[in-house]
Amino acid sequence: MQSVNGGPQSPVELAFLEKARMTLDKIEYRKIATSKDIEDVQRLRFEAYSRENNVFSDKSFFRSDKFDNERNAEIFGLYIENRIAASLRLHQVTAETPQTPSATYFPEFFTARLARGDSFLEPTRFVISDEFARRFPLLHFMTMRVCFMATVYYGMPFILCSVRGEHGSYYKRFFGMEAEVVGKTVPTISIPADLYVGKVSEKLPLVEKRLPFMKSTEEERAALFDDSFEKPRIRLVGGIR
Repeated sequence: MQSVNGGPQSPVELAFLEKARMTLDKIEYRKIATSKDIEDVQRLRFEAYSRENNVFSDKSFFRSDKFDNERNAEIFGLYIENRIAASLRLHQVTAETPQTPSATYFPEFFTARLARGDSFLEPTRFVISDEFARRFPLLHFMTMRVCFMATVYYGMPFILCSVRGEHGSYYKRFFGMEAEVVGKTVPTISIPADLYVGKVSEKLPLVEKRLPFMKSTEEERAALFDDSFEKPRIRLVGGIR
């Protein structure tokens, strides 16, 4: 983590990085494929969305939706002590594969950007276990780490996130993403959502400089994303020491 003044890292910054290293050492990243893993993800989603029932009022949405089965979607889980701690779904959004929830929420943005040939990596269904969030307060960073690993592996030029308004400052502060659309009413939540976008070639170097645990090795990315890679998919920590 780079010091905000460019000088030596403060004790607080060093403690933050050490806590991140300890958290990352405990995580196994998995691409969700087996029926058991799918059950883990759906249970975690239900628990997470149930805690915010005033925001996500449609319970049929809690466990799954049609986008889980789209060909441009992959679901990932973070496991600690062989228990699921967090999960998210990634979409590779292109003109040929535009299927993603945000394309239905923000059609004007996607119509224009896909028409000019842009492509995006979008994380959706970002959920974290309440128990593990208390035990590992930096778990949300480790979950977002999957997104940046995927942008490198798949060569996606843009990353975008559709988020609740109060969460936008997190994506702007730590990942340098910029709001493209704000205050949009969407059907799955009862509060407005914003759309944040970042150009990977500009933002990733800055993210990795400030948050070095976001770096990953080629072998780690292959283990997670390459279906031909020898199983089990073993996480290899890189870029933090």
